Amino acid sequence: MVVDEDTDSRFLLKRLLELGGHSVVSVSDHDQAIEAAKLGDPDLAIIHLKAGSLWSRRLPALLKAGNERLKIMTIADYVPDQITDIALGDDFLAKPVDLETIESRVRALLGCPSTERSRG
Repeated sequence: MVVDEDTDSRFLLKRLLELGGHSVVSVSDHDQAIEAAKLGDPDLAIIHLKAGSLWSRRLPALLKAGNERLKIMTIADYVPDQITDIALGDDFLAKPVDLETIESRVRALLGCPSTERSRG
């Protein structure tokens, strides 16, 4: 699952994950994320942390409460200070992040074998 208010970012992450063989649900807000998690039982949620948003900080814990095996990756435009580990999830990336890094970290979180994609 991808949670991001920005349509372009959401589409890009969804497409990247689908090319890696994953089924992906993308949502634009936290309420949709909670509903999608209840309905779909995802293995991974990639959440864009918004600066100053309490919901962004609470969402990882809310999603994990309903699914203990859920892995959480948070991506932020800033490096958060005074934020709990649970809000950062199982992995944290600060922007800018290249797609190869996201792809490899997703594989690591999900326990997927590394694959080399041909370039060209």
